[in-house]
Amino acid sequence: NFIFWIKTALLFLLRSKRATLALGMMIFFAVGILVFISAIAVGINDSMIRNSTGLYSGQITGAHLPDTITRQDLLVDGVSNVLQWFQLPGVLHHRGKKERLTLIAVNPDQELKSTSLWKKIIKGTYIKDNQFGILISHDTAKQFDINPGEKVIFNSGSSVFPLIVAGIYKTGINRFDNGIAFCPVSILPDQPEHWDCAVFLTPGTDTKTIIASYTQKGLN
Repeated sequence: NFIFWIKTALLFLLRSKRATLALGMMIFFAVGILVFISAIAVGINDSMIRNSTGLYSGQITGAHLPDTITRQDLLVDGVSNVLQWFQLPGVLHHRGKKERLTLIAVNPDQELKSTSLWKKIIKGTYIKDNQFGILISHDTAKQFDINPGEKVIFNSGSSVFPLIVAGIYKTGINRFDNGIAFCPVSILPDQPEHWDCAVFLTPGTDTKTIIASYTQKGLN
């Protein structure tokens, strides 16, 4: 029976050349469209991952690292950059208004090499090393009715120091647009004992390989 149906199919294909041609073209175009759609989906997925990791977090993040671990310890093969973040919870004051937020002290030069948060600035400029500047979100600026160039006071509980608004950014992501601000680490009166990190990998590097390298160095 199987051979009979095979012969019948072959005879149909040979005798109905127009139908065979039309069927073949339909299959060809259907497969081509599926491959095209699949390629677009993969490209969009890769682009979304690159955009999300490149904005701020990197491919690997670390939290509450002790000062016994240095940035150089994390710069293993396959890592293009390691960013250090120092978090200072406190209160931002301006003209009688105040808001609780976390001030994240960063190295501006290193941030510009890997992150793209600076591309989200809508007013002013990015913060610079050794300058008492602060980068605040659009929501915070709206609450304080403040513009670049104006002075604010930050109170961390253990220290109080003035800052000048360098720029205002807006990402459209609630995590970044509410409750955080950025300043250069070089202007901190006292550097916290613990720090967070963002690890950026070179293209094609597997995160599991880097994590395994850290584990071998005792950094897990």
